[in-house]
Parts: sequence; structure tokens; C-alpha cells
Amino acid sequence: MTTDARDPDSFAALDAAGRAAAGDLARRAAQLDAWLALTGHGPVPGALVRLPMLSGSMAPALPCGCELAIDPLGAARARVGDVVVLRLDDRLVAHRVLAWRRRGGRRWLLEHGDANPHGAWQPADRVVGLVVGARATDGLELPPPHSRRRALRGLWRHLRAALAGRLGAAADSTFDPGIRT
Repeated sequence: MTTDARDPDSFAALDAAGRAAAGDLARRAAQLDAWLALTGHGPVPGALVRLPMLSGSMAPALPCGCELAIDPLGAARARVGDVVVLRLDDRLVAHRVLAWRRRGGRRWLLEHGDANPHGAWQPADRVVGLVVGARATDGLELPPPHSRRRALRGLWRHLRAALAGRLGAAADSTFDPGIRT
């Protein structure tokens, strides 16, 4: 099929395709800016940051592909049951807070993906944002991600796995977060 440059329908189709491509490029640029801000490589915006959930570790509460609304300035007010975004090396990970602990002058949190068998202790300074909402791939808003019940269930699963010895050498860190760095 050929397009005639004089045909107004051809111009409309090309214009619509161009706008769609520009919109996709703008969305990807916004995601890159958000990622850079949360990893400390760019300015932290004053508004919510939106990024896609790229794994199933928080399913079913936050399914793979949903868009997370992240408050980059809300990390300090995160509490048990909240879903936080952690910076782990060059990755951003969204997991639920199961417990907080202070050890050696530092604050630690036990984080856990709802679909994972066990959690891990992380220094609180790795928290770069608080997940305050999410939107499914079909555009519908998901229920708020905060859940003390899911946190208690995750803590029970983590402790049960540690007591059964399935965590290997990391089982020691389950009860003493100060040994992990």
C-alpha cells in the first residue's frame, strides 16, 4: 500500500503515529528521570514519581507491570506494612517493611516481597521512596499497598524459613541485623 502525500487521511494517520511515538518517548524519559532521582543521580522531584513494577515479587498486591506511585520524600515516615522502594546497588526494589530495629546507632528494616519465601535486613538509608499508590496495566487504581496483615504474614514466613534452616548462613542475620552490611 502506498500513501499519497496529497491525501489528508495519510497526513492524519502519520500525525497520529507521530504523536503516539512522542508520547511514548516522553513517558520513557519521565521514567528515566524518576529512576535517576531515586538512585541519587538526579534531582528529587517534589511530586510523586511513577515507575513500572518489573517483577512479580509483590504479587498479588502489586502485580508485574503495574505502575507504582512513589513519594521520594516519604521514606522517613515508612512504617510496618508499608511498601518502600530500596536502592540495592544499581537496582530499585519495592518490598514490604516487616520490622524495624535499631542496632549500633543505625536503623535497620526487615524487607520482604509478598511472593518471596523470606526477607532480608537492610540499612534504613537504602530506602529512597514510599509506595503510596498503584495503577494496574488496564488503568484502574489498585487498593492502597499498605497492609499490616501482609507484613505479619511475611514476618511469620520469614521466621519459619529461618528456623527451618532454609536461609543457610543468612539465618544468623535474621536475629541480628548488625552482622550484615
